[in-house]
Amino acid sequence: ALLSLCCSGDQGSLRPDMTGGPADGSDGEEAERCPICLGALAGGELAMPDSCCHVFCLGCLLTWAEVSYLAQSDGSP
Repeated sequence: ALLSLCCSGDQGSLRPDMTGGPADGSDGEEAERCPICLGALAGGELAMPDSCCHVFCLGCLLTWAEVSYLAQSDGSP
């Protein structure tokens, strides 16, 4: 099942997304690769932030969220 990263709050939480496909409904090539690592999205754990309709590898998005949270907590931009 697709997972979505809920960006409300400082640490966020995971919730199931029952759409089962790309967020924009397209079957385009861009929706088939993670924009961060460029790895194939098919068959892997996926995540989508509430703030946009892009789909990422779960690991890539969790790493981004952790780095973003740490940067906010130490006052970095």
